[in-house]
Amino acid sequence: MIRCAVEKGARRRVLQTAARLTDDALNDLDGWVGGEQMAMLWVSAAEESGDPDFGLHMGSQSRPSELSIVGYLMLSSETLGEAFGALARYYMLVAPDRQTRLVRGGSDHAAALEIEMGTPPYPLSACRQSLEAAMAAFTSFAKRLTGRPLPVLTVAFAHEQPTTGTVTHEEVFGVVPTFGAELYRLAFEPTALRWRGVEASPELHAVFEREADRLVDQQAQTVSSRAAASVEQRLRGSVPVLADVAADLALGERTLQRHLADEGTTFQQVIDDVRRDIATRHLSGNQGTIHEVAFLLGYSEPSAFHRAFKRWTGVTPGAYRSVRAEA
Repeated sequence: MIRCAVEKGARRRVLQTAARLTDDALNDLDGWVGGEQMAMLWVSAAEESGDPDFGLHMGSQSRPSELSIVGYLMLSSETLGEAFGALARYYMLVAPDRQTRLVRGGSDHAAALEIEMGTPPYPLSACRQSLEAAMAAFTSFAKRLTGRPLPVLTVAFAHEQPTTGTVTHEEVFGVVPTFGAELYRLAFEPTALRWRGVEASPELHAVFEREADRLVDQQAQTVSSRAAASVEQRLRGSVPVLADVAADLALGERTLQRHLADEGTTFQQVIDDVRRDIATRHLSGNQGTIHEVAFLLGYSEPSAFHRAFKRWTGVTPGAYRSVRAEA
């Protein structure tokens, strides 16, 4: 996104500042960018580039490989139908806030890719750019996968028609779009699903599918358990902040807090639980002095650790260690 916007005249530093993206974050190929950060990047990219149809232009240039494991699944698929099926099945690995499905032979006898999403905690203008980019990317993917342009029949958007008109939409999709629909829908000739992929590889496809399944299983864990894992990883003499843990989970800060509340906990409670678990493990295994354990857990004073530990267990750290040693 940043590269595309800069090519259109946007200032890279302004984009990164708007989305709170450091150089280190961008260089971390295994890292995640939260939904709210992405939303602000979309808004900034459209404004900075002076292109009100930035999402459409960027999406129409997209390559499957930009979707990481999902893209590799598509590239190794034998047919466009298998590729779009993989895209729909694993799209949550790309955009967790969206439900995507491939519909074959609907009421209009067309095949279609459909996207539904809830009400996001960020500007609707970001939704417009992001969703238009996704729909345009679907057509780009089809051509890159098969070498043939996707025979689009209709395209519908849930957001309202842009005040800047629909000329770019018609250029990208080849049809007049509709707006204010119930969901985002790109319908095309169903025969396209049988088109062969130019880089099909059943062996690689099976490998990529196993990895995608593993990532889906990992994502299916509760948000509180994933947050706890992040806290434990970062708890090395200082207490991690909400922003860092949210970034690890590819969530906005408010979104993370909302998920934790839905699971009946809070970010502070997650930290408290992780501290308790680490403390009891270290004291049970006689790993380090009580002072060292307190420092590891981010307590500036041993007395604060003593009070917290007694609140957790009903006894002091020293008494707990003695009992465990005798056991």
